[in-house]
Amino acid sequence: MPEYKDYYKILGVERTATESDIKSAYRKLAMKYHPDRNPGNKEAEAKFKEINEAYEVLSDSQKRKLYDSLGENWQNGQNFEPPPDFRNFNKGNFRFHTGYGSNEDFSDFFKTIFGNFGFFDNDNDNSYRNVFDENDFFESAGRKRNLDINSELNLSLYDILNPSVKNLTLKTNNQTKEIKVKIPKGIKDGSVIKLKGEGLKSGNKTGDLYLKINILKDEKFQINDYDVLTEIKIYPHQAVLGDEVEIPSPDGGFIKIKIPPMTHTNTKLRIRNKGLYKQDGTRGDLYVKTVIDIPPVITPLEKEIYKKLSK
Repeated sequence: MPEYKDYYKILGVERTATESDIKSAYRKLAMKYHPDRNPGNKEAEAKFKEINEAYEVLSDSQKRKLYDSLGENWQNGQNFEPPPDFRNFNKGNFRFHTGYGSNEDFSDFFKTIFGNFGFFDNDNDNSYRNVFDENDFFESAGRKRNLDINSELNLSLYDILNPSVKNLTLKTNNQTKEIKVKIPKGIKDGSVIKLKGEGLKSGNKTGDLYLKINILKDEKFQINDYDVLTEIKIYPHQAVLGDEVEIPSPDGGFIKIKIPPMTHTNTKLRIRNKGLYKQDGTRGDLYVKTVIDIPPVITPLEKEIYKKLSK
C-alpha cells in the first residue's frame, strides 16, 4: 500500500489556502528547485517532481475535492487504502493535465487515487492528455526544458549603472545568431535575464534564453549587495584639517567629496544614491574608506614642522 502524501505540507500552505496562495507557493518552490537551476542535483529533481505533483492536485478544484475526501485520518504518513465511501466518489468527466512526460513520474499514492478515476486518458498513444499552457514557464517546464538555453553575460560595473543594449553572439547547434540584450536597471551579480523565444526550436515550439549576469571584478570598486565600496588615500594634514577631493565615480567620471576635519584612517564616508540601482528605481550608496598616507616627498620646512609636532 502506498504511503499517504500531504500535498498541502509539500507546498507549505494551509488546507484552507486559496487558489492564489497555492499558485504563489508553487511558483516560489518551482523556481528554487527547477532542474535548470540545479543541474545534476537528484534531490532537487525529486523535490521538483513532488512539488509539481502537489500543485497538479491542489490547483484543480475537482482533484482537490477528491484528495480532500480522504479525510484527516490519512494525514500522518500512514499507508493508504481508500475507504469505502471514497470508492463511490463521483468520477465526473475528469482528464489528467500536466507538464510531465509520463504518468510514471508520479508517486504510487497519486496513481492509486487518480489512476482509477478517469484522469488518465489511454485512448491514444499518450498516457495522458497534455493540455498545459506552453507559454507559461512553470506549467511547461517538463517539455520546454530541453528547448531552453542557459548562458552567461559578463558585464562591468559601468555597464549595469549605465543600462544600454548589448549585442550578444550566440552559437547553438553550429548556428550563430546575433541577439540584442537590453540591460535593465536593478540587476546585480547572479541576476537572470529571460529572453523569451530566443532558445532552441523544435517544430512550432521555441524555448527561451536565460542569461546569468556576472559582474566583472573592478580594481577600484567592491560591491556589497546594492552598495559600492571604494578607498582613497589622504595625507595627514587633510585628515586633521579636512579637505575637498575628487574620487572616481562608479558611473564613470569623478565626483567631489568632503573630508571632515579629524578624519581617522578606515573611516567610511557615505555618499548617498551612488550605488547600484534597485528594482524600485532607487539606488544603494557609495562608501569611501579613508586610508591616511604620507606624501611621497616633503620639503625641509615640512620636515621641521613634523619634528615639532612629534614633540
